[in-house]
Amino acid sequence: MEDQSLRRKVAILSQGFIPLYRVKFFELLSQMSDIQYVVFHGSSPRNSGHRELTGTAPFPNYKVRNIELSLLARSVVYQPVLREILFGNYEAVILGHELKFISNLVLLFVFKLAGKPVIWWGHGFDQERETTRTTPRLFRVIEKIKIWLARSADMYLVYTDGGAEKLSQAGVPRENIATVRNTIDVEGQIALHERLRESSSAETRKKAGLKPDSLVLLYIGRLYKEKRVEELVGLVRQINSAKLCRRFVEAVIIGGGPELESLKQLGNDVPGIHFLGEIYDQEIVAKYMRISCALIIPGGVGLAVNHAFCHGLPVITRQHALHGPEAEYIESGKNGLVVGGGFDDFVRDTAYYLNSESLQREMSKAALGTREKLTLNHMVETFHGAIQEAINRKGRKEEGAIENAS
Repeated sequence: MEDQSLRRKVAILSQGFIPLYRVKFFELLSQMSDIQYVVFHGSSPRNSGHRELTGTAPFPNYKVRNIELSLLARSVVYQPVLREILFGNYEAVILGHELKFISNLVLLFVFKLAGKPVIWWGHGFDQERETTRTTPRLFRVIEKIKIWLARSADMYLVYTDGGAEKLSQAGVPRENIATVRNTIDVEGQIALHERLRESSSAETRKKAGLKPDSLVLLYIGRLYKEKRVEELVGLVRQINSAKLCRRFVEAVIIGGGPELESLKQLGNDVPGIHFLGEIYDQEIVAKYMRISCALIIPGGVGLAVNHAFCHGLPVITRQHALHGPEAEYIESGKNGLVVGGGFDDFVRDTAYYLNSESLQREMSKAALGTREKLTLNHMVETFHGAIQEAINRKGRKEEGAIENAS
């Protein structure tokens, strides 16, 4: 039987809560034999709509009551974790690269003073200019602070290669950057995709009220302004009214959020728009993926890209600064489309894609190929390897300092 006392302890504080899509990652990470990872968490931010773990976690964790406050029109969070971590014999701490967590900043300075590794985990870049009402001057101040914090890390676990490049340009040493390829439970989704290979498309279409021979575009995710779902409604309206496609085009929109009611009103007179609300059953979602030509998100895209590729579904979006780091996984013209220009260009390129069965097949094949590079096992192994390196590097420096002193 494994002696738990021999495992080094590492605290993880990221996002302030445990998103459902992170559960499998933390579960796999907990199986590492040399390090015990403990995830500290509270509830998700107010009115965020995030889906979080509510039951028992299948990995070591420490739950607290987050204290959420407003400061200068911004939300800040204090997590009462300091006593447990500072007196809990933790050898390193992994922090989400966000300024709003006050306790994280305290832990940064205390661990630095103690000579223990501090590891950041995040995008490697900041989207605040596009996604908040932060004034340009305040944004520049925040940006400078975050760059300084990134440089202070013993290791930065960055989501993608693009984020790694931006960190390097900001002065973070390359040896302190590990690209983990942020992802979901790709292996589980691949198994689901294979299991549903013979499922009935006619039954799925009938359930959603779709025409038997229409071309289907699928949207999955929260409905808020940065997703620009109104452009999807406008796209379907324009393609069908101008008869730009060989067959009738319909859109299936899965998700809820603050924009749902206004979007329903907008699409009320647009034939082919179907709002299905929130669907948590992954098998049902996978069935809708099987009957769709593409996942389409006009606004910011994130891990939905990984989800779509698991099922061989190309991703269509527009070129702008709202995207999360996972947008890098889209190779425009190969496994999806990232359309530049205006709305008319978006309509034109989407219609061209929908009119070409051969292009759809080629992109679907490429999407299936991309998913093999985005496995959760790869993320876990890279993540764990970087933590080992950060801890061992600190140990070597301490040994060198002792030798020099003697």
